[in-house]
Order: sequence, then C-alpha cells, then structure tokens
Amino acid sequence: MPDPDSPRDGPPFIVPYDGDLDPAYGKGTLINLNDLIADMEGSKARNVLVLLDSCFSGQLGRTPELYASAHRGIAVAAKFNQQRAFVFSGSKGDQASFEFPKVSHGYFTYYMLLGLKGYADKLPYGNNNGEVTDTELCAYVAGEMNIELEGRQTPVCSNQTGAVLGRYR
Repeated sequence: MPDPDSPRDGPPFIVPYDGDLDPAYGKGTLINLNDLIADMEGSKARNVLVLLDSCFSGQLGRTPELYASAHRGIAVAAKFNQQRAFVFSGSKGDQASFEFPKVSHGYFTYYMLLGLKGYADKLPYGNNNGEVTDTELCAYVAGEMNIELEGRQTPVCSNQTGAVLGRYR
C-alpha cells in the first residue's frame, strides 16, 4: 500500500497478514518496501530470492479505500539490483492478488509451493531432471494461474537465470 502519511509521494509499504491498518497506530506494523530492499541489497548474500504473494492495486484485500484511491503503480522488480535478485511477485502492478479460500492463502503461494514440490519440473514446464529452476517455477506458476484465474492475475518474474531453487525426489 502507499505510505499512509504521503500516499502520492511516500515509499510503498507491505501489509503483513497480521499488520494493523488503523492510522492511529502509525506505520509500526507495516514493512517499508524501500527499507526491505536496502537491507537485501546491502547483504553479502551471493543471490537473493524475493517472492511476494501480494498486490499493489488496492483492488482486493485489506487496503483501505483511502490508500487505494491514492494508489500509484509500484514497480517492485525494478527496485532490486537485477544482477543478484530473482524477483517473483504474485501479480502485475495493476492487478489484484486473489485469495484461494480452499487453502487459506493466495493462488500464487499455492502454485509456487506445488511448483517447488516438483510440479514445475514436469512437462510442459520443465525438463523432469529432479531440480526446479527459477525459469521452470515461473513458467509453471504463470501457466497454471492463467488457466485457474483466466488471466485475471498474472505473476511477474524478473532476472531468470535457470538457477536451481530446489531438488525433489
């Protein structure tokens, strides 16, 4: 969501599931996206993996109308150093991220977890070699979500390198 104090010009914030949106409590339970990015960019990690099951559209969820109406697009992927970060977000900046009531979280998380369990490595998305790569995971999640949600929510991947994210049996 946009900055509660300066919706048009301030930094974007991530609202955690248990975050408090009551303006009386200030921003204490919100996560400043710029601070998060700075912390990751300053780390000595060789690679950074960012997975966001969230939307910045203000169309669904708990974003108050006040903040949603003042929304401006937030290009999350562009904010990370593209040399080190594979950024995988749940939807385009102008789309909602839909909840999947049957499993009590978002469709993005649902398909990402299935993909990491090995489904992304299977045909037609992967090569069936026992490893899930960032490229396979992106293709699987985007493909399955497109079928399930009929294009209403499109995951966004950046900086795919074919890096192995996990192995399975």
